[in-house]
Amino acid sequence: MPARNMSKLDSFIRILIGAALIWLGFISEGVILNSLLANVVGIFGVLNIAASAVRICPVYTLARLSTVRAD
Repeated sequence: MPARNMSKLDSFIRILIGAALIWLGFISEGVILNSLLANVVGIFGVLNIAASAVRICPVYTLARLSTVRAD
């Protein structure tokens, strides 16, 4: 398993953003009128929450970035 590359603060912020994207994409009707775009936004929110749960961001891994403090 890859090393964690998201700090607790980063993870918390992603959970908030992910929840907002899920609300915009799947729950709130009329905010995003295009159903395909609404589904993409909702799925992106789910992916953000999933990445936060394991604290591993695939984009950070590809870019060799980390928000975890080195001890």
